[in-house]
Amino acid sequence: MEDREIVALFFRRDEDAIRETDLRYGADLYSLSLRILETA
Repeated sequence: MEDREIVALFFRRDEDAIRETDLRYGADLYSLSLRILETA
């Protein structure tokens, strides 16, 4: 799903927005958060 479609889901207050965000960015954000915590 494209970013603009995910944003549209958020604006419609559709709970699928959370799932789609996780599918699209979950692994990258998880990895980023681990790297941030390792340097803290």
